[in-house]
Amino acid sequence: MNSPIDTTTLIFAVLTVFVLFKLRSMLGTKIGHEADVLPAPNRAHESDNKVADSVIPDWSAMVVEGSGVVAALNEIAQKDGRFDAKEFLTGANAAYELIILAFATGDRDVLKNLLEANVYDDFDRAISERDKQGHIVSTQIVTMDRPLIARALIKEAKIQISVRFSAKLITFSKSQSGDLLEGSDSISNQVNDLWTFARPLGSRDPNWKLIATGAE
Repeated sequence: MNSPIDTTTLIFAVLTVFVLFKLRSMLGTKIGHEADVLPAPNRAHESDNKVADSVIPDWSAMVVEGSGVVAALNEIAQKDGRFDAKEFLTGANAAYELIILAFATGDRDVLKNLLEANVYDDFDRAISERDKQGHIVSTQIVTMDRPLIARALIKEAKIQISVRFSAKLITFSKSQSGDLLEGSDSISNQVNDLWTFARPLGSRDPNWKLIATGAE
């Protein structure tokens, strides 16, 4: 799968200045070499494992401009007829919100269902460290831009897709006594993240797992 999580780089800038730097020292991770791969055919002409080569959909509204990822999505759609980029982005957007809020509240059950095991372990350690220090985190998503696909590849019989998320968050941490430690309870921060999701090629299970996180 992806290479081991790099504990010197950090994940998404989501949870107060304090939590931001805490996460960036623990949860950052990188995936292997990304390959560009060709536009996906219309799903009306696809079978479970193959789509017609003659019909080329318009991916432009779903990808980062200039990323070259359209080619990769076409290869994925040709090899996995169950792949639907629009449905994937809808699910990825929901997962992003759930993971951010679950991390803030320390909801390990939600995180365990959405994260690859090694990524979950690092989230779990970050939550435990925060709890040990007695910090209480609060996060509110103010606005979110439409997520866009930035990278895509097939690696070790798995589809890996990186998504760019841009959001404004109000996030802060307080002590057990209620003193504000970091962040603001009224001012939002712009957050730009690049998260990578994966699932086995051709799987009948529609669920994806978060395998890598990072900030753009």
